[in-house]
Amino acid sequence: MAQQIYMTLTGEKQGLISQRCGTYDSMGNKYQSLHRDEIFVLALSHSTHRDKNICHQPLSVTKIIDKSSPLSGIAISNNEKLQVNISFLRTDITGVNTKYYSMELRDAYLVDVSVNFPHSIDHNGAEAEETLIFTFKSITWRHHQAGTAGYSFWQDTVM
Repeated sequence: MAQQIYMTLTGEKQGLISQRCGTYDSMGNKYQSLHRDEIFVLALSHSTHRDKNICHQPLSVTKIIDKSSPLSGIAISNNEKLQVNISFLRTDITGVNTKYYSMELRDAYLVDVSVNFPHSIDHNGAEAEETLIFTFKSITWRHHQAGTAGYSFWQDTVM
């Protein structure tokens, strides 16, 4: 089963962009009553590689169109500095969804926002999605269950 992923997005100017994103008005029948101020993430992708130094690739998040969508447009238009917190949940042994992993992006910026409205006839059951692509100054990874953490800076550091 796929993980549940939620994102909190805070802008330097706009404040809590993800506020009320999990509500019925924002998401319709897919609303998340336990995650009212978080964005429901459908997919996430990020990679790093190393030659002489660490090289981060932008982090990509795919989400449904929600209340934050117009605010993301404002953030990319104004090059707004963002703080991004992403939580990964999984079902524990008692059947409860538990946060086990997280990623934090500090001093992040949106560098691409793309919207995909599927073909109305060919993909009748598909929903509109939005992909947000972020660059960032630093990233922190935490495995809450195992008690490990790490961080990295997006800069040209040669070792």
